[in-house]
Amino acid sequence: MKLSIKILKPIITEKTTDLVKKQNVYTFQVTNDASSKSISSEVKKLFNVQVEDVRMLNMNGFVKTNAKSKTTFIKNKFKKAYVKIQKDQKIDLFNIGE
Repeated sequence: MKLSIKILKPIITEKTTDLVKKQNVYTFQVTNDASSKSISSEVKKLFNVQVEDVRMLNMNGFVKTNAKSKTTFIKNKFKKAYVKIQKDQKIDLFNIGE
């Protein structure tokens, strides 16, 4: 489910749904070249909400070794964005248990 050029998909877990309920912070998986300003403008355009703050986090992958060729590579490396919006607004993708 690709939402836009920079935003790949929402991250919906117990921790992120608690962040939505308590602090109005939504979590997205984004491309590795995304910046806070580009994510802010994408969220404003896609969901028609006012963004207060965007925090980015690089998630490290794990090292996998191929037994035959003895080569190692990093797998599942991605970037996460925490987007805080105004208190009176919501994004409909995250209204799961309400």
